[in-house]
Amino acid sequence: YMLTPLLLYFNFSLLAQKSDTIKEFHEVNQMAKFPGGEAQLYEFISKNVKYPKEAFKNEIQGKIIVQFIVNKDGTISNVETMGKQIGWGLEEEAMRVIKSMPNWEPAVMRGANVPVTFRLPINFAITDQPKKTKPKSKKKVKSRSKAYD
Repeated sequence: YMLTPLLLYFNFSLLAQKSDTIKEFHEVNQMAKFPGGEAQLYEFISKNVKYPKEAFKNEIQGKIIVQFIVNKDGTISNVETMGKQIGWGLEEEAMRVIKSMPNWEPAVMRGANVPVTFRLPINFAITDQPKKTKPKSKKKVKSRSKAYD
């Protein structure tokens, strides 16, 4: 079996903080991005997610949606899961991986860095490993020798 984390989509909203209020923006000049881009993000998550042992043993699968903020300085904060809880350590593992991400390039609006909220689904799925085929060996041909008188 193998773990197949899938990232289905990004959902985000932008936040601007003034004193104790948070305002939501709908447009930004430059969206926050993971170092190296989306493909590197997928690779990072695939390499770092570890299927929880008990969940794997009991074949527990499902999609965990993790919400987090990419702050003005690119750091990650306010990591939490959303929606239906599956349990078995899947939520904790998804949050652990998000918290371990390197700093992002922050979002920019009107020349200033702004915090942005992302929602990132991580799919925990157990799939069958492709069966390894044995190399075809040459069959030994039994030689039939006839005894001649």
